[in-house]
Amino acid sequence: MAAGSAGDDRPEVNTVVDLEQPEQATALLSWVREAGPDQLVLVAGQDDERRPVRLAADEALTVVWKGADGLRALPVEFVAVRLGGPEPLWEVRPTGPTVRAQRRDAVRSALVVPVCVTLPGGDLAGATLDLSEGGCRCAVEARPGVRAEVGTVVPVALQLDGERIRTEAEVVRALPLAGERVQLSLRFIGLGERQEDRIRALVFAELREQRRRGLL
Repeated sequence: MAAGSAGDDRPEVNTVVDLEQPEQATALLSWVREAGPDQLVLVAGQDDERRPVRLAADEALTVVWKGADGLRALPVEFVAVRLGGPEPLWEVRPTGPTVRAQRRDAVRSALVVPVCVTLPGGDLAGATLDLSEGGCRCAVEARPGVRAEVGTVVPVALQLDGERIRTEAEVVRALPLAGERVQLSLRFIGLGERQEDRIRALVFAELREQRRRGLL
């Protein structure tokens, strides 16, 4: 795609985007409604609970989306909110050029795929509860004598539409669940760019489908 075209310098209409806020660890989820050289109109950003967020005047954001050659990032500032339609919209104004994005955290989708966590005492198999290229929450079987200690780094394998992705992950949280299962929050370490793109494409496809079905 030529430089300066939609999808490269600007995201296209209906593109799913992440909105990064300074000093906030988690990105917001949004969609592009209008895209022009001097302004974007976005669905009001949603937090992890899919609740719309309020912004202050001139608040800085970074719009991140999947371009033809990888993740793209555009710095913007919040201008105004549009009300009266089926959902609140944000008008934002670019404050700098579009660049290649370098980031780890991302909006998650409730995407369920098989997962296996390898520990010294054995493997714990289960499925993801949500997923992004930065990490996942998963529910795995609990086995006597096999524990995932918070702060440890463990091998993880994900099954994505016939492709097995292997990486390492830090155990961020471990919570017991009913039915002899445990919920693990994992942060991926050393995931390759191709693997990140593969996960991100599946996540965004799932978000678009949920949006089409009226679930978001």
